[in-house]
Amino acid sequence: MAVTESKEKTLSWDRKTIFGFISFVLIGALFGIGLYLIYANLRISLSPSAGYRVFWMKDGCNFVRREFALVKPPSGDPHLISDAILLVKSFACLPGERIEKKGLKYFCHRADGFVEEVAVAKTRSRKGKPLKPWEPPENPMIIPDGYYFMANPTRDSYDSRYLGLVPRERIVGCLIPLL
Repeated sequence: MAVTESKEKTLSWDRKTIFGFISFVLIGALFGIGLYLIYANLRISLSPSAGYRVFWMKDGCNFVRREFALVKPPSGDPHLISDAILLVKSFACLPGERIEKKGLKYFCHRADGFVEEVAVAKTRSRKGKPLKPWEPPENPMIIPDGYYFMANPTRDSYDSRYLGLVPRERIVGCLIPLL
């Protein structure tokens, strides 16, 4: 009889060990998935252009005015540190709307008839390098489907005022500001 009791205790202990191990593995997997999601979706802007903010990458874009997006820069631009660094920009003028340049100012003639100043270009960067403001091929011009005039509200943002219209295929994803 003593032998039977000891076998039951051993079997009971084995079940607890197995349950504990499985629980440990599942909790570890959930923790790992959570860390991956944070790594894959959390974006931090270290530039005054977007205002030193923390963003969460969301599924899909609404492509609406003032929505932030992660944009792949054009290759070979001398004003950018690297082609690999993605830019945080916001939608300022949308397809079907008119963009107009007057001097160094850009105006968006919105679909609802409202005309809004969306950006002011500079001729020199903060570091004193010469900048060439973008000239629309027609002035004013209707923004074609699949293109966007993107400009952050800060004066020193390097965006469509120098890069021109951003094609949809260079938009990596859209962002929700957290901080």
